Amino acid sequence: SNSLASVLDIEDPAPTFHSGECLLALGRIDDARQALTFTIRDCKEPAHANLKERGEALLELLDGQQGSVQ
Repeated sequence: SNSLASVLDIEDPAPTFHSGECLLALGRIDDARQALTFTIRDCKEPAHANLKERGEALLELLDGQQGSVQ
C-alpha cells in the first residue's frame, strides 16, 4: 500500500505512480492499472506533466497488451 507515502504529501502523485510500477513488476496488472489511473487523475499541476505522460504511456501499454494476452 502506498498510503503512508500519500500521507506524507497528499498532493504528490509520484508515490502512486511508483506503486503502479512495482505492482506491474509483480504482475498485479489490475492493481497497477488502478494506481496508474489514480496517478493520471492526481496530476493537476504543471510540474506533474511529465509524470502524467509516463502514467498515460504505461496505461496505454497495459491496454495494448491486454488484447494480445488473451
